[in-house]
Amino acid sequence: MSALSGGDGKRLFRDDFMAALSMALVTIPLALGIAIAADAPILAGVWAAILGGIAATGLRSSHLAINGPATGLIVVVFAGVHGLGGGDLLEGFRAVLAATIVAGGFIIVAGLLGLGKLADTFPKHVVQGLLAAIGLMILGRQLHVALGAEVFGTTPFEILLDIPTALYRLNPLIALIGFLSFGILVFHPQIPNRWVQLVPATIWVMLLAFGFTWGFDLMQARDFSVLGEVYKIAPKEQMVVLPEIGDILIYPNFAHWKSLDFWLLSLTIAVIVFIETLMSGKIVDSIDPQKRHTNLNRELLAVGACNLLGGSLGALPIITAIPLYNGAQTKLSNLYHGLLLLVLVGVFSYFRVAIPLAALAALLVYTGYKFAAPRIIPDSYRKGDDQLMMLLATLITAVNFGLLAGIAAGLLVALSIHISKSNLELQAFFASLARPKFELSRQSTGEYYIRPEGVLNFVNILWLKSILRDAKEEKHIILDLSNTRLIDYTILEYLGEEAEKLDIPGVFFDVIGLDTHASSSRHPYAMRILPEDQKPLLSKRQEALRDISSEYEGEYFPEIRWDVNNLRDFLFFRTRKIDYRLNSAKGIYGLFFEWESCDIVFAEGSAVFANKERHTSVILLSLPFNAPIFVLERETMLDRLSMKQDINFIEFREFSDKFLLQGTDREAIGEFFTPELIAFLEKNEAYHIESNGTTLLLFRQMMFANATDMTRLHEFANTLSNLLVGYLKKQTLNLKL
Repeated sequence: MSALSGGDGKRLFRDDFMAALSMALVTIPLALGIAIAADAPILAGVWAAILGGIAATGLRSSHLAINGPATGLIVVVFAGVHGLGGGDLLEGFRAVLAATIVAGGFIIVAGLLGLGKLADTFPKHVVQGLLAAIGLMILGRQLHVALGAEVFGTTPFEILLDIPTALYRLNPLIALIGFLSFGILVFHPQIPNRWVQLVPATIWVMLLAFGFTWGFDLMQARDFSVLGEVYKIAPKEQMVVLPEIGDILIYPNFAHWKSLDFWLLSLTIAVIVFIETLMSGKIVDSIDPQKRHTNLNRELLAVGACNLLGGSLGALPIITAIPLYNGAQTKLSNLYHGLLLLVLVGVFSYFRVAIPLAALAALLVYTGYKFAAPRIIPDSYRKGDDQLMMLLATLITAVNFGLLAGIAAGLLVALSIHISKSNLELQAFFASLARPKFELSRQSTGEYYIRPEGVLNFVNILWLKSILRDAKEEKHIILDLSNTRLIDYTILEYLGEEAEKLDIPGVFFDVIGLDTHASSSRHPYAMRILPEDQKPLLSKRQEALRDISSEYEGEYFPEIRWDVNNLRDFLFFRTRKIDYRLNSAKGIYGLFFEWESCDIVFAEGSAVFANKERHTSVILLSLPFNAPIFVLERETMLDRLSMKQDINFIEFREFSDKFLLQGTDREAIGEFFTPELIAFLEKNEAYHIESNGTTLLLFRQMMFANATDMTRLHEFANTLSNLLVGYLKKQTLNLKL
């Protein structure tokens, strides 16, 4: 590998440093909130991020993530502090530090044993159920803090049930801080103004908090009245003042090492850190623009070592967290993040900065809500009733009986469903899990067939991965699932998203044989079961789409498809994760313009496990010439207020008022948008039209088009293609000249 040039090195340093600075400003309030919510020393969360940045960077494999405290461990640390402390929070935390050291040892052993490969075996909805349970536990307790209301109840379930009555006990001033802080976090992403977006939402929350602290003198204890009711301003209960940086060091106490509770706490910390680190590693790989691959075993070794160090010096348990960077390029951003945190916390501690607890609680309420957003229920059901049952079993059990019990319940429910659906006897079922059968054969034409039998699910996915890796030298692999009794969500998600990218890169890969399987959901990853009958007939809408396609000389394909690379070339889909497409059709308008229509299911939003699912129906119009790159869409009031760069045509005022037109080559765009094209667009509904240089993307709304809408979309695209014939002739003439 050649050395970086001076310019490249400076650019990488600048990108990593600015990303680290942005993240550090976000981390401080969140880490403080995590520590306070766990009843740990105030700086223990920030200390975890500092040590994670300094110690883990040279050891780990991941490039675009930070090491720091885990929101998911708040409830675990809280239980350990109170369960082992005997009423003394500091002694309880010292016992948690000892358990963290033991957990670090467990994680190092897991890395040495190569257990990073188990990242593929976790059923996604068991993990999501676990996170939802953690989110509810955090939300229940921290919502009381954000309202300034006393917590009634001892168990998570009792605290959640107390939320309605807590609204009647709220402190108006404290609740105002909490509500406004939560509102900033919710609505900040929706405000298109670039100056607002330049400052992270958490910083706006802190500015609001500092404003209330100064404006209402919240450090001065006193009473105030609202509508005849008397309320208190109590700095000791409602404010947090950063202690001196020298108080950051706290040492572990192994006095409880003989108790069962100590070992259960150590195991719980290890399991949660293990799961969150592996899940984060997979997420980082999926969003890394350089497509780098994380060595998960090395990641476990790094995180285990960090927890040995953090537990010895007074830090909360450390994980490799999901990245929140803007523009980071290398793992050095994690180091800069830790060093910047050390400097910033030192400055804030020196000036004894005071922060309302309600603002920090709002950050955690928002995080808890993202983990346990109500939409995860319909989202799970959409992927199959089995996925919903796994999620609910994990969630309900974890809230009532603990996180480890929740994981066990989710896995048990998953296996029970698979046993009942596979129609295999228990002995045959478990034999299929322990050692699945694969028939391997190579055809004379060069295709390499893999035909599994029995059951393929999250338990034996490693067998399938091993078979595929062994065949990676083949030119054409065909996985024939015709005789497989049951294929679960985990297997199909792997085949759709990771197999070609990680295990058989560069190999032409086909999955066949699913047409004869029944599914409880239309989602492409929904569990498939081999039935007695054959695949269902087309729906009425699909029949209508087929007929419309044939009117435009098109061939219709109703099946769900995962080949979406051609869609990722468009700006609209660069920031949105495409799940799959279906109801595709291909044809040609006239002599020159090939078209392709399809329904697209994609996700958008910032929450990793709670992205909002969206739908649309599009037409892709292939151009027989090179066109300028642009985006044309209906202009809204928010677009005008945010002062987006809009290409306007002075002589076509109506068009410029109706549409937002963006692109870099103004001259080429001006030539493309002829008076005839502009007049056509003015008279029609406002479609989203986007050019990537060779293809136009056309759609109108964020929902699947009905038959009438699809007909109108085809009419619009067909007429548009006729208008573009003139542009084609002009380009051809220019080439001749």
